[in-house]
Amino acid sequence: MTTKNEDEMSISEARKRLSNLPLEFVDDPRCITLTRYSEPVLALMPWEFYDSMMATMEIMADPELADKLRQSIKEIEEGQPTITIDELRDELGL
Repeated sequence: MTTKNEDEMSISEARKRLSNLPLEFVDDPRCITLTRYSEPVLALMPWEFYDSMMATMEIMADPELADKLRQSIKEIEEGQPTITIDELRDELGL
């Protein structure tokens, strides 16, 4: 999922809109920078963004997994054959 734009909002404004923000994110997924005295202090984002970032950080923090990911990307860029997730499931008997 990609962000459409990044908004900036004061904490006091976010407090007023907090219960409606999840509905806004459905139509316009984005990250919102929350500010205090015009300085960024927090980021507010849809759960899917956060979950994806955490998974990416876990992979990148593991040198072996990060190397495997880099190698896989290189192989794809070189045009080596790939399989779909369904083919993988079938191959693994899942």
